[in-house]
Amino acid sequence: MGERILQALKMRGMTQKELSAKIGVTSSTLGGYITGSKAPDFSKLKEIACALSVSTDYLLNMDFGDSERDIMWLTAKFKGFNEEQKRAALEGFRNLESYERWRL
Repeated sequence: MGERILQALKMRGMTQKELSAKIGVTSSTLGGYITGSKAPDFSKLKEIACALSVSTDYLLNMDFGDSERDIMWLTAKFKGFNEEQKRAALEGFRNLESYERWRL
């Protein structure tokens, strides 16, 4: 789980200190989750997943292929966009969706 937390932190541009404050644990407790010397209870695991915009399955290394990593990357990129970029990205996805319906 620790490696997954570190990957998600990097993708989000978030520090361990920021995450620990966001989920209400000390930096040393979060460090324990990352090193594997401590395990979060389920409610804390859900908080970590929510704060990092990933699934609990991802944190528990139960994802099925690259799709979770792609979603995490897209989410991180989208969150960094300004409003104009967000509108353009959403329009691009809508166009892609329309194209796919037409193609089928």
